Amino acid sequence: MAAHPAQDHVFDINRPGIVPFRVDRIDPTTGRPQTLAFEFHPYATAEAGVLLDDLADLDRGLLQATAALADELLQAYGYPETGLITRSGQLHPHQFSNRNSGAVAQWARHNGLL
Repeated sequence: MAAHPAQDHVFDINRPGIVPFRVDRIDPTTGRPQTLAFEFHPYATAEAGVLLDDLADLDRGLLQATAALADELLQAYGYPETGLITRSGQLHPHQFSNRNSGAVAQWARHNGLL
């Protein structure tokens, strides 16, 4: 995070200036942002409970855990889910930008997730 109230007392000379966050979806065909949130926020917080084994196995459980955390973060901006990964662990590489979709699909195929 660029900024968070719990970290305000920390001084780090190498830390860049605070960057406000806004949620944008990347158009897969053009690679350009499609604005979803019109307001900038200084930070977003989220909590998601997942099993440690789900994170370590690099399988569908990792995708489910990632979706849960990402969806919770987006809810701070008023959006219910990312659409990139479902809570059931289904990955949608075609919805990533052209720049990233190939790498995401390759990783998913390598791990048997497509």
